[in-house]
Amino acid sequence: LAGLRTGKEKTIVSPKVCPACGSALVQGEDEVALVCRNRECFARLRERFVFAVGKNGLDIEGMGEKTIDQLMDAKLLQNIASFFTLKKSDFLGLEGFAELSAEKLVKSVNGRRKISLHIFLASLGISHVGKETALRLADNFKTLERLLSASEQELVRVEDIGEIVAHSIVDYFKQPSHIKELDDLKGAGVLVLSHTPKKGGKLSGKTFVLTGTMSSLTRDEARMKIQGLGGRVSGSVSK
Repeated sequence: LAGLRTGKEKTIVSPKVCPACGSALVQGEDEVALVCRNRECFARLRERFVFAVGKNGLDIEGMGEKTIDQLMDAKLLQNIASFFTLKKSDFLGLEGFAELSAEKLVKSVNGRRKISLHIFLASLGISHVGKETALRLADNFKTLERLLSASEQELVRVEDIGEIVAHSIVDYFKQPSHIKELDDLKGAGVLVLSHTPKKGGKLSGKTFVLTGTMSSLTRDEARMKIQGLGGRVSGSVSK
């Protein structure tokens, strides 16, 4: 690398505050990223909404980033439950929407009022909880109510759930804003379905780690096929 230096290099100075809200940035223990902890930060809320309704979350077809930006500017989104209280008239007030497109998006939202537990958990954006961890939690606790009452000690007994992840989950569900959000979701008619673990199947008892790319499948498609046949997908090679 020494041969690539020109003498014009500049020292990188890490930012101290969030560029969106001005709150102090913090760095978690054993983490590299600087994070804004302000739960009311507009940029954090935006990314949370984008993630929640995207392919890795509730997968609400047609609810793109531009629409979310418009809904936030119109102050129509307070939390994830807000998506399920939107009416056709709300969309008609946004740029680019007509009768047909507004009806189509409302129909798309309504089609996600019944949601599988593991998909719901993945959509919340809980720190350290991705699709695989969400599925592991659903396999073990079966219902949202049982998970909400779980202690950190109970959580760490779940395979692949360590102390950091357990603490993150418990901390998430004790936040007043998240408790309100769950109440609002229930009030909006969203039903989180009980989970029934798949049993048997040709791949039952086998664990797979997906790496690289495949010509005929995305990783998510491959993961779903494996799990549909009773197999387990892990994020890394275990002992």
